[in-house]
Amino acid sequence: MNRKEALDLLERYERGEATDAEKQLVEAWFLSLGEREDAGLSDDREAALSRQLWKAIQRKKRSSFRYTRWLVAAAVIGVAATAVWFYLPFTRVTEKVNCLAAAMPGGNHAVLTLAGGRRLVLDSMAIGNTVAQENGVVRKRTDGEISYTSGLQQQVNSTEYNTLSTPKGGQYTVTLADGSRVCLNAGSTLRFPAQFDKTHRTVTLEGEAYFDIAANPHAPFIVQSAGQQVRVLGTGFNIRAYADEVSVKTTLVTGRVAVNHTASGAVKLLSPGEQSRIHAGAAIDVAMVDTDEVIAWKEGYFAFTRVRLRDALKEISRWYNISFVYDEGLPADVQISGTISKYESALQVLHKIELLGEVQFTARDTHVYVSRVPHTNKPLKK
Repeated sequence: MNRKEALDLLERYERGEATDAEKQLVEAWFLSLGEREDAGLSDDREAALSRQLWKAIQRKKRSSFRYTRWLVAAAVIGVAATAVWFYLPFTRVTEKVNCLAAAMPGGNHAVLTLAGGRRLVLDSMAIGNTVAQENGVVRKRTDGEISYTSGLQQQVNSTEYNTLSTPKGGQYTVTLADGSRVCLNAGSTLRFPAQFDKTHRTVTLEGEAYFDIAANPHAPFIVQSAGQQVRVLGTGFNIRAYADEVSVKTTLVTGRVAVNHTASGAVKLLSPGEQSRIHAGAAIDVAMVDTDEVIAWKEGYFAFTRVRLRDALKEISRWYNISFVYDEGLPADVQISGTISKYESALQVLHKIELLGEVQFTARDTHVYVSRVPHTNKPLKK
């Protein structure tokens, strides 16, 4: 984009004539403010444009990030400072918008594979539609979720499992035949029978899910995941068991659960607010955690407290279905804290992390490259 095209775009934005894509480009430029360069605008126009841009961004969900590495508190986002600086290197921002244009927030996307092999793409299934199975009926409800209604048979073949799978950038909620609700996070799989038997209710999870279990003292609910088995009568809890993570985490929100370490046979009873962690070849560790932060994903937020940047980007990667490549010079101890809506665009999320001054992102082809910002002697913006 040349200078004239950039100024024309600003004029369309000021008049309210910019398209959604053009608005995203201008606001991404605003969020990526860096060194001051001559924008070729009068002082009055520059001040008016800054107010218009800032109001537009403030109308969206507020968010904040901060780095905790070496207590770099001075690197707080300073976009709302008294003097807002503008420049017009639209080329870099345009490049990122083009590369990340498809990386929009995830949504309710999932595939249900029935026991006989039939695949249902749930986001394209019409509201109210039903699918009959031998032991029950699958229905898509008016809220977009799916639910199971048990059949009349008293005996079921517990080996015939249905599978609910969410892709990267997808999540989905299912109400099982016993009334239990399971919210599945991105890149996850839940295997379950269309109808449970009378003595136990067993499902298998890979990835992350929040469970709200219907009480039934005669049929314990059992969740099998990598290296553990969680047994519960009726409660709310979260399990995170992604294959590409080093530990399996079970967090209890309400009620009481027993976590069984498959390899050692050790069992830990969790109370609300406790999280068990199982590492490969290690015993179960239990610690108190902030449950609101753990289940923020199902409430529409990313929430991080002193989380390694690479771990935070792994979660962002799953939701936006983008791949990160790390520069060898990027320190492993960089941490991030803060919350942000999962329904911001990937471009906005990455720009807000960049503004902290520690890392920069470069989008090329299908990957986003993460590198450390070269440090200079320039003071941090206030």
